[in-house]
Amino acid sequence: MSEEKQTFLESSLLEEYLLGLTTPEDAAKVERMLETNADVRAEYARMQRDVEQFCDTYSQAPPPDLREFVLGDLNAQSEPEIVTPDPKSAPREEYKPVMVPVQGGSGLNWMSAAAALAALIAVAAAVFLYNQNTELRTQLAASMEQQETIARELANIRSSLQSQQTAQTVAYHPQTETVLLRGTDKSPGLGVVAYWNRETEQSFLNVLWLPDIPDKCYQLWADVHGEMINLGVLDLTQAPFAPIEFKVDAESLNITIEPIGGSDHPTVTDLVSSIQI
Repeated sequence: MSEEKQTFLESSLLEEYLLGLTTPEDAAKVERMLETNADVRAEYARMQRDVEQFCDTYSQAPPPDLREFVLGDLNAQSEPEIVTPDPKSAPREEYKPVMVPVQGGSGLNWMSAAAALAALIAVAAAVFLYNQNTELRTQLAASMEQQETIARELANIRSSLQSQQTAQTVAYHPQTETVLLRGTDKSPGLGVVAYWNRETEQSFLNVLWLPDIPDKCYQLWADVHGEMINLGVLDLTQAPFAPIEFKVDAESLNITIEPIGGSDHPTVTDLVSSIQI
């Protein structure tokens, strides 16, 4: 759904247009959307059906004598009758037209007002139900998104637990070599434990201590036939027994200080730890 269409549907212009409350400019905008967008037309048709269904649900049959009442009321609304007294029976100074008031007419006006009021209530109720429905759909979408987020988090937790279980199995395997990479004078507080198993060809890392180095990072390398292979940047936030790439012919593990993000090639002058495996 395009952003323009989504913004339009989330506004109240469509409901106002249905009720005849839009300005000429807004009405033109709604009609343009109705002409060019099938989704907007479908939503407008659905709103019309909701209003019709609501009116059908709460409508009542008119009284059986309503037709006769209305016709009688209409017949009663004629021109006022002018009664002229007989000049022979009344003095000339008292001779003047007499207006005979017409009775009736209030019943039809009351029925029209009641019908208009009922129609306004029906439309208002339909708009309220539509807004409620829209709000519920929004809440449902948010709930589904939250459930998907929780499901992803649970999947990540299960994967992490499984990885930890595998790492612990490797750590206690009789063929696993456990080595401690201690820091040199350049980084005396550094401490990283590596678990290296040539039989299962698995390797894991447990970062214990990493001294803070502003604008720098620690990077792990494996020496394979004299070539330093990047095994990743070290981070205190790494989970215990974090897996690292296993190198079959690795002869040593090494840690250097590199710029933030790591380097393609190790900075040998900033080597802070090295151990044979």
